[in-house]
Amino acid sequence: MNLKQVLEGLDTLFEEHRLEEVEDYLSEQLSQAVSENDFGAMVSILNEMIGFSRETSQYDKCEMYGNQALKLIENSPYKGTISHATTLLNVANAKRAAGKLEESFADYEKVEQIYNKQLPKKDYQFASFYNNKGLLYEEMQEYEKAAHAFEQAIDIVSAYEGNEYYQAVSYANLANAKVMLKAYDQAQEYAQKSVALFDSLAVKDSHKGAALAALGEIYQAKGNTEEAISYYEQAKECIFCHIGKNASYYRVEERLEYLKKNSGTKKQIDESEKSVKKVADKVINSSERISGARLCREYYEQYGIPMIAAKFKDYESKIAVGHVGEGSDCFGFDDDISTDHDFGPGFSMWVSKDTYDKIGEDLQQAYMNLPEEFMGFKRVHSRHGGERFGVCTIEDFYERVLSGGHLPQKDTDYLNLEDCYLAASTNGEVYRDDEGVFTDIRNRLKAGYPEGVKLLKLAQKTALYGQNGQYNYARCADRGEWAAAFLAKADAMRLAMQTAFLLAGVYAPHDKWLHHGLRDICPDIYKRINQLIETDLQDVKENRRILEEIAQILIGMLRQQFYVTSEGDFLPDLAVEIARRGQLMLLSKEDLIRSVCEMSESPDSIRAWLIELSKPLLVQYRYDLEQGNEYSLTGDAVPEQRRQIVGTILDIVSEEKSDAYVFALKQRIEHFSDVMLVQYGRYLARK
Repeated sequence: MNLKQVLEGLDTLFEEHRLEEVEDYLSEQLSQAVSENDFGAMVSILNEMIGFSRETSQYDKCEMYGNQALKLIENSPYKGTISHATTLLNVANAKRAAGKLEESFADYEKVEQIYNKQLPKKDYQFASFYNNKGLLYEEMQEYEKAAHAFEQAIDIVSAYEGNEYYQAVSYANLANAKVMLKAYDQAQEYAQKSVALFDSLAVKDSHKGAALAALGEIYQAKGNTEEAISYYEQAKECIFCHIGKNASYYRVEERLEYLKKNSGTKKQIDESEKSVKKVADKVINSSERISGARLCREYYEQYGIPMIAAKFKDYESKIAVGHVGEGSDCFGFDDDISTDHDFGPGFSMWVSKDTYDKIGEDLQQAYMNLPEEFMGFKRVHSRHGGERFGVCTIEDFYERVLSGGHLPQKDTDYLNLEDCYLAASTNGEVYRDDEGVFTDIRNRLKAGYPEGVKLLKLAQKTALYGQNGQYNYARCADRGEWAAAFLAKADAMRLAMQTAFLLAGVYAPHDKWLHHGLRDICPDIYKRINQLIETDLQDVKENRRILEEIAQILIGMLRQQFYVTSEGDFLPDLAVEIARRGQLMLLSKEDLIRSVCEMSESPDSIRAWLIELSKPLLVQYRYDLEQGNEYSLTGDAVPEQRRQIVGTILDIVSEEKSDAYVFALKQRIEHFSDVMLVQYGRYLARK
């Protein structure tokens, strides 16, 4: 694959501001790289997808692409290399943008460890690292550390010629840190340096927008409202032209609107309203289709923000607002056909029971009094669609979207919840949530199924896929039972897609969006599902071939994640192992340790060691004991690869433990199964 050509095509889309085409373009290129088994291209394209999703505030996709890229590298010779660090840095940046600050900090630490091993101290790549870690410190409100990190970046980039752009970026970052420290004179100096450098390069991007926004804050703090408004306007334009309406854009816009509405300048307010109307008219009178997500966000910003601020000022911080739940627009899957029902401007407001008792009815009435029409669309009032907008308690929202299912309190509660309902409760966008109660529940659900539940669901779906795709379809076709064969094929297709989502750690949406969402989740299965759609039901040989290919892809994914270690290629047989692992994973760590000790000949000697193990390792060890899986290190028949793994494990442990501990461990791991040995080695390396 010609990666240079791919990246040039991407640059063209950005230069021509065809941002709506970027995601589809990258997805197509990724599918091509996968089909050609081009590892380097796959990792590079996934990194581009992480960056674009972060810039456009699509944090769920950031996480998904990041996990895919890291999994590829984890099982490759590139682990621990600069390429690995680059991907980790992208993932850390995405987590930072999504507000997962602790996880982000941990990833930055890993990047720094690799850089310290692989690069000289003043290497240029450290500049990017310091800039990004500085942004994390800002999010953590550690502004002194942030400023120091940006100064380190400037110190490095200033030593290289021809890097005015990166100097400009670093000065913009430093200016914003100084703003937070209220060192306005220094901040102004750095921001002006940044803007001057960007102007000399004729660059107009989101980084320049950050420098201009800093100047806006500086002049606002100094009481010069007119200058502040001017700089905020310029910042908005830079961000929008470069990447569209992302989180940074909305932050700048919020400050700008606040200044305009509180500056007492009616002319400026009127111009702002005219500008919004101009955008609306452009959408209405052109062939451009506005997405449901954008329509709802624009409606909230135009009418929702002022309504809440004016009428419910004392409760403003207690009202979470967003657009989440049922509907293709919440998933970003809506199209022209979607506009025929339950489509229109609106937003949801989620409050506690206490807040609802005090203002719920008044808040709902104020919402109902908002304009009925916006950008050519009327507000939703259908019996079902109307429930998606307006005011409700946080508890009622989750109970409704989870289809009557209560919020899970323990792992086994997830067994009663369906993928599609969990997908609907974690999609869309939260515009504001000062208290964080709604978002805390949302983030807990977004973390995915507990591992034990995930395994039990995988066991069920893989067993059913095997029955329908590997067995029932062909048996029914051989008998001429074409209705039954049709149902078996259809069920197999659904189960394959749902299993792919499960293995990717993403909740599968409703059946009508299952195939639409599969492309980015698993291109290999997506391709074969398309083949099954096009293959005639009575072409038994071709259908059997494709269904078996899907089965083998799923088995490969299950083996890669160590959910299956036994031999065989019939999924119902392998599902037995997956289910047993799920049952063991649902046990507490204490119960696992007790059961392993009961099965061991010398429980006292291993208890302390077992406590050190992670739960997945305990499950593997317990499973191996049940199955009698062991491998004895004796004689010349031992594979050299196994010897190397054992040697690596002992080297790692010897750095922290006594000789006696290492000797005892050597005797113990000589009888580990191959799978346990590999998993234990990875576990120690990660620690």
